[in-house]
Amino acid sequence: MWIPRWYWENAIRRQDELERRVKRLELIFCRRQKIKLPASRIRKPAKNIKMDI
Repeated sequence: MWIPRWYWENAIRRQDELERRVKRLELIFCRRQKIKLPASRIRKPAKNIKMDI
C-alpha cells in the first residue's frame, strides 16, 4: 500500500509538536514543585490541637 510523502511529513510534524508540548509541561511542573517544596518546609504541623464541640 502506497502512502503519500506529505502524510508522513505531517505525521512526523504532529509527533514532534506533541513531544515539544510534553517537555514544556514537564518543565512547568518541575518549576512548580521546586517552588512548592521550600514553602511546605516552612510550615510546621500543629501538635495536639483539641477541638471542643
